[in-house]
Amino acid sequence: MTEQEQYFFEILRNAVPWYMTQHHRKLLEHMFNTRYYVTLKGRNGLFEETRLWDGIYYRRDHSDLPLNLGESYETTDLDVNVLEVWAGFLKRACGDILPIDSEKNMFYFTMQNLGLIDYDDDHYDEEKVDRIIEKWLDRKYGKDGVGSPFPLYTTYTDDINMRRLDLWKQADLWWMENDPVDEFVEYLQRFDYAQEIFANVFNQEAQG
Repeated sequence: MTEQEQYFFEILRNAVPWYMTQHHRKLLEHMFNTRYYVTLKGRNGLFEETRLWDGIYYRRDHSDLPLNLGESYETTDLDVNVLEVWAGFLKRACGDILPIDSEKNMFYFTMQNLGLIDYDDDHYDEEKVDRIIEKWLDRKYGKDGVGSPFPLYTTYTDDINMRRLDLWKQADLWWMENDPVDEFVEYLQRFDYAQEIFANVFNQEAQG
């Protein structure tokens, strides 16, 4: 197994629900092979990009990441991929602003919000997946966040423009809309239980 493959499995093992590792492998590989870039500039863009790089927990070697994000935030060709950035962001967000102890649950919900859950290995469409990810990274989703990981429905008002908010504020607004919901919390608990049951199966595959 190559170093890149080991890194890929490490992200999957730590940040992705077991169900998705078994049924969305093509999607996850696509995210791993897609470069992440930031299109929101100015103060919010700087804040977002700095916190995102700080959130990459799974990378062993950070030598190719900028040491001073304040001076280099205009650079958009950093060698980081969508999967590692999003996994790192959710790990940080779950500890900072979202009262959920598992980034795996949040990974599933954000992929569902993006519309990527429909593209499992049996229904994978590379062009459609690519368009969804580009629309997200280019911030061409709705002002209400529909088409992004954090859409607003019942709490959206005309004075909100999710395209101009950094991801941390988007996540905060999304959680305010979805909490407290008993069914939501109950679903997370069931999801954690299912992951625990199948954890050993996945670990055996990753080590094989």
